[in-house]
Amino acid sequence: MMFGVDYYPEHWNKNRIEIDMKSMVNNGVKIIRVAEFMWAQMEIEEGIFNFDLLDHVFEKAEEIGLKIILGTPTATPPAWLIRKHPEILQKDEYGHVRNFGSRRHYCYNNKVYRKYSGIIVEKMAERYSKYNCLYAWQIDNEFGCENTTYCYCKDCDSSFKEYLKEIYDNVDVLNKNWGTDFWSQKYNDFSQIETPKKTNAFLNPHQVLDFYRFSTEGIGEFAKIQIDIIKKYSDKPITHNFMVNFGEIDYKKHHELYDFISYDNYMPVQDYNPMIAAFNFDLMYALKNKEFTIMEQQPGRVNWQEKNIFYSVDWLNNASTQTFMHGANNLLYFRWRALPYGAEQFHNGIIGYDGDTENSERLNMIKKLNQIEFEKKEKADVAIYFDYQSNWMHKINNVSKDFDYFMEVINLYEAFKRMKKNVDIVFEDDDFSKYETLVIPYSYYLSEKAMGKIKNRDKKTILTCMTGLKEYNNHIKSDEKLGFHLKSLDFNINDFGAIEEEKISLSGKRLISNYWIEDIELLKGKVYCTWESGPLRNKASILKSEDDKILYIGTVLNTESLIELLKEFIDYDVILPKKVEYINGKYINFSHEKKLFGNIELRPYEIRSET
Repeated sequence: MMFGVDYYPEHWNKNRIEIDMKSMVNNGVKIIRVAEFMWAQMEIEEGIFNFDLLDHVFEKAEEIGLKIILGTPTATPPAWLIRKHPEILQKDEYGHVRNFGSRRHYCYNNKVYRKYSGIIVEKMAERYSKYNCLYAWQIDNEFGCENTTYCYCKDCDSSFKEYLKEIYDNVDVLNKNWGTDFWSQKYNDFSQIETPKKTNAFLNPHQVLDFYRFSTEGIGEFAKIQIDIIKKYSDKPITHNFMVNFGEIDYKKHHELYDFISYDNYMPVQDYNPMIAAFNFDLMYALKNKEFTIMEQQPGRVNWQEKNIFYSVDWLNNASTQTFMHGANNLLYFRWRALPYGAEQFHNGIIGYDGDTENSERLNMIKKLNQIEFEKKEKADVAIYFDYQSNWMHKINNVSKDFDYFMEVINLYEAFKRMKKNVDIVFEDDDFSKYETLVIPYSYYLSEKAMGKIKNRDKKTILTCMTGLKEYNNHIKSDEKLGFHLKSLDFNINDFGAIEEEKISLSGKRLISNYWIEDIELLKGKVYCTWESGPLRNKASILKSEDDKILYIGTVLNTESLIELLKEFIDYDVILPKKVEYINGKYINFSHEKKLFGNIELRPYEIRSET
């Protein structure tokens, strides 16, 4: 376990760099990440390199025992490169150029950019692989951040055509899979196809899905070019920093590229929700089923929210503790020092704008955390299935635009966590049989492999609406009646649609549902709940199998209603209040208010062992 910081030596003079690095070591910082935005400082003009600053950092780190994660700087192509090759710049779906002046403005598929990226990466690999302080490599920075997953330039048009030729034997097969008879979209040749740019009405959902897959592939190829170069010179592990609630890239596919998973722990909503954080930690762990690194931990206030909320050091202590409880092995805080200039000038750091290291509460916190031996991630008896393909299908089109796949899966996750259950996230290749309870939520696409594992289970299984509705090509299934046809639970779905908010009766209790309603025809099993109101009043809304092992939820329930439902289906001890997590035998209060439940009272931000 190591604590670290993200450090930007290009922002400070050499004397200050030495002061900072010594202070880091004295305060328990063991590792730094550097250089992911330093291209303009290292390659001043094409072919003119100056590594003096980074050399100084490496030499000082070697001297004082500080480890380095070295970032490749390809997230920020410098001005000289853009002015010479403006075709490198991305285009959005409207055809507008994403101009120089921020970051992540390049096209992954542009061959010119891949060439220049390879040159700077090779120079760095040649120069720094010899250092003992080199701990690992980070490829680029936050692929897809700032709406840059998808590019619609001419290079992407060309690459998309080639990608489709590899997938489909001929254009007739593509036409069938894309349903191009609809709206006269039939293609006579692959040359007629482009990336799905902005149109006056709805895009072809099958084309868009293939474009999303293509984008994940293109970003992976861009990363692989750098990885292959680095491996010629270095045997140190290679990673990339993934992001919170980010579904535009199939991280399960990308995890194979990297030796370990890294993750940037920021909160996508203004008010800290520990369940969003916990779910994403468990998702990162699940990608390789092993420990991961927090490459950027939000230190408090950020700069990119509409309201950049104040967070106390007590909150940061709890957020840091939470990461290790969920399987992190290293934790780096973003950033070492708050910067008085630039686009992130309002972003907090471990130390403030004045650089004072003597009176930093956050540095004192790191010292104390260094003295704690954190428990390893505990075994879970509940598994929630997650599928990036289904997330894409939800994003492309749905009967309710307000439905958010990530957040509704997290609501389910929260329901179990508030019942003091440890939860694992699983994918189709994982072993479902070792879990007492398996949940398959809102998964439009369910592979044959996953479906086979569900059919063979003899333990508790929860299925939800939308699951298994679609084929891999984003067609709605039409070869048989929609529904599930299992040994102890068999039903058809005759129709479905959106709802605003309706009520369901459960043992005299009222559950609140939203987004989805379906007309169920039960063939085998039990009606567990009925609609209390709405267009299907008194009809089945939730089903149970004959052997009571399968629960089918034919709508989307809010968290409190899910808890009420699960009380009837699984064993539980106590229901935790919001902003309290139980993990590894500890209760963590993430709130500045005291929390009461059962015979327990937690003080604000208290962490308490159960025994």
